[in-house]
Amino acid sequence: MAKFTRGNLILKLSIILLIILFQAESISIDTFRAKEIVRQEFKRIFEQYMDHAFPHDLLLPLNCKWKDLYGANAMTLIDNLDSLIIFGEKATFQNALGRLKELSLPNFKMDVHVNCFESNIRFMGGLLSAHLQAKNLTIENYSDYFLKKAEELGTRLLPAFQTPTLIPFGSINLLSGVDADESKRTSLASAGTHTLEWGMLSKLTSNPIYYHKARQAIDSLWKRKTKDGLLAKEINIFTGIWSNDQAGIGINSDSFYEYLLKSGVMYNDHGLLQMFQESIKVIDQYLRVNRVWFRNVNVYKTNLQHFFFSSLMAFWPGVELLSGRDKIAQDMVIHYYQIWRLYGGLPEIYQLYPNSLIERYAIYYLRPELIESIYYLYLKNHDPWYVLIAKDILYGLLKLNKAKCGFASRHLYNHKSINDMDSFFLSETLKYLYLIFDQDNFINKGNYIFTTEAHYLPVLPKFDTEKYFDLKKNDISLLYKKPENNSCINKGSSFDPLENEKKKLTWKRCKRNKPFREKLSIMGLDFVENKHSEYSGINALRGYSNNYGIKINFS
Repeated sequence: MAKFTRGNLILKLSIILLIILFQAESISIDTFRAKEIVRQEFKRIFEQYMDHAFPHDLLLPLNCKWKDLYGANAMTLIDNLDSLIIFGEKATFQNALGRLKELSLPNFKMDVHVNCFESNIRFMGGLLSAHLQAKNLTIENYSDYFLKKAEELGTRLLPAFQTPTLIPFGSINLLSGVDADESKRTSLASAGTHTLEWGMLSKLTSNPIYYHKARQAIDSLWKRKTKDGLLAKEINIFTGIWSNDQAGIGINSDSFYEYLLKSGVMYNDHGLLQMFQESIKVIDQYLRVNRVWFRNVNVYKTNLQHFFFSSLMAFWPGVELLSGRDKIAQDMVIHYYQIWRLYGGLPEIYQLYPNSLIERYAIYYLRPELIESIYYLYLKNHDPWYVLIAKDILYGLLKLNKAKCGFASRHLYNHKSINDMDSFFLSETLKYLYLIFDQDNFINKGNYIFTTEAHYLPVLPKFDTEKYFDLKKNDISLLYKKPENNSCINKGSSFDPLENEKKKLTWKRCKRNKPFREKLSIMGLDFVENKHSEYSGINALRGYSNNYGIKINFS
């Protein structure tokens, strides 16, 4: 049982009293029943997606219609293939494979402009996890279909890394490459959230280039930290100069730090672990306020820029837990859950001092970060209080967000429903809730690390970081594969970015008619951070320790 200070014990008891007084129905649900409710809701939504939206990307919850972000590439299905296995739907997984093969989906030869970060965490992560489960369960007529699709996607994203700084473009056209007018700005999270997926892709395909390029991008970002060790939220990939002077742990930063720790552990990469340890010290010194809150500061002057809580920050307790700081993680979850209790969801942004909603950002988009952190804490401590608040959150979702075809996002000011349900509600929010209630699930007893989109990858028994990172220049040209149907290659240029730099050639610049552009951000931001928080892998990291002071010892 976790130990709490007297103050936190009082807070916990107060919250329990509030639940008993005002929402007693939520605690009357036993844990088995809660697990079954989550399973039934997942199955209901998945079937509605297949009936009303497939092969389009998203199901709209209020009118049962669909929405595309990737040109009808079955994003919700790809994002939830591994969820089917967690929920015990092997037959549905088999059927989904057949439907995808029949339509040759996902199709990465489309003339579609995509966000590299989202393509990686949703499609790449989903395909790799599905491939590993298909092999493990000996799915019929599989023939490595998902792995082949993952490798095709990796090949088509590689040109985004052909920049002077080796920091990738934020988006790319899957068919023609980087547009002539593509933005030269990308976020810290977008550029630095590839190592988990691309390392696994390198391992499974025996092609080192993927981990090499992802790791190179992190090194390039890291060497541009300020004298105080701060990394800003946005950078110019041509000049290597920070194009946004704010540092923080939320929007546009979050998953960068998550992947330093997780990838460092997964791939035995001590360089990444050292970066993580240094980052924690800098965050504690300049960003942390009153133990559980965080501010944005100017990266050059370290003075305050903004002080608010965002729903994406709720992933940070998971990072604290995995880095061995259990007590801080517990304190943070208690405070963040109190905001949830006030409004029946976490707003995108919540003003601190004075505490208040900001009407423009007072929307709950069904994000999973808080539930993810609750999952990690319960898995570690087995404190029934975390099950209680998970039931309370489930009850709130059923009462406030359940809709005709799924669950709807909601304004916290006027409580009006919004016709929006992202794929992460199934792949993360419901998945983490289910795992809290299903302690015998193979994930909870296994050896896995969750990506930032909650795709689970088995911990590798051995990974030769030197092989996958310290590539010599002459090796790289042999590893690049030229995408098909590519008519935008500059004369004399190579698919080897190092060769292009040597010849001082520009990389691909393509002009297209009627560009397809759809922002993947709900709020209109260029890069929506991770729902981040798949700090899963708690069991995977059991007993891990290293030379940098990070100790993860679970009983």
